[in-house]
Amino acid sequence: MDNQLQKKEPKRVPKDTAIQETENWRSILKPVMGDKVIRGFFIPIEDITAIANMHQVSGMRGYICLTDKNDFSSISFIVVPVDENNKDILTEKNGVSEEEISTIYDFTRPCPAFCDESSPLYSG
Repeated sequence: MDNQLQKKEPKRVPKDTAIQETENWRSILKPVMGDKVIRGFFIPIEDITAIANMHQVSGMRGYICLTDKNDFSSISFIVVPVDENNKDILTEKNGVSEEEISTIYDFTRPCPAFCDESSPLYSG
């Protein structure tokens, strides 16, 4: 197994570092997006659990997407399961019909819209 995929302690980010880094994100995008800067994504625990329970999954990978290539506010965050060889698992066999079905999930709710406006990570 690749050293990068070996189990390790979760990386905790100090609060002040997280506040500064989220401010960095907002400041670099504000000239492009104005007040519509996407500040984060809410991911329901049920969706995380569904991916974690897949067979031969060592983790998950997220990709940032635009549903409309000309509209920054159409940002979304898709997640795919990752196997023990650090490869994205994009499809799996349907157990009933054996057809290929997608394992790519877009279950995120972007912020703004679904935000904790009282969080220092929201406003800095």
